[in-house]
Amino acid sequence: MSVKENEIKTKVIRIKKLDEKAFAKYGQFQNLLDDEALAARSIFPYGFFADVVKLDLGNTTLPTVSVCQAKKQEEKRITMLEAHQFTCEGLLPLDDDVVIFVGTPLPGRKFSVDTVEAFHVPRGTFVRLDPMILHGAQFAVNREIAHVACFLPGRTFKNDMLAEFLAEEEQAVLADE
Repeated sequence: MSVKENEIKTKVIRIKKLDEKAFAKYGQFQNLLDDEALAARSIFPYGFFADVVKLDLGNTTLPTVSVCQAKKQEEKRITMLEAHQFTCEGLLPLDDDVVIFVGTPLPGRKFSVDTVEAFHVPRGTFVRLDPMILHGAQFAVNREIAHVACFLPGRTFKNDMLAEFLAEEEQAVLADE
């Protein structure tokens, strides 16, 4: 068998601009630096923008804030998919834009990049991922490392995380649109 015949064709997923209609089935997002948009979602029109994104963290453990280090990578490769059965997850890029990927499991809770979409999330934009939304590591856009605040119930990585590492032929690469 030649090298060419043995080559694995990698799926390419185009990175899209974050858009309410395209993202609605995965959760919600809100630019926390846009006062006009915040006022439109809040009961208070200025000063304190209350309850602009709802985040159901269940009632099992206390909510926590963690920080993910998203790395800038020439090849943005999806090698693992994860989801949480019982809780939402909140992501807030603090110091750089990031690229995230999200999807839904196939029937039988099969994790696959076939349902995955990728989005460019501007710094300061809070993203809520609903339960059972596939996702994984974020990628920094401009800086070598971006810091992303992650909001989850405590120890979710231990008590409510479904994860699958993908074989090379099951992986995908994210590319600019």
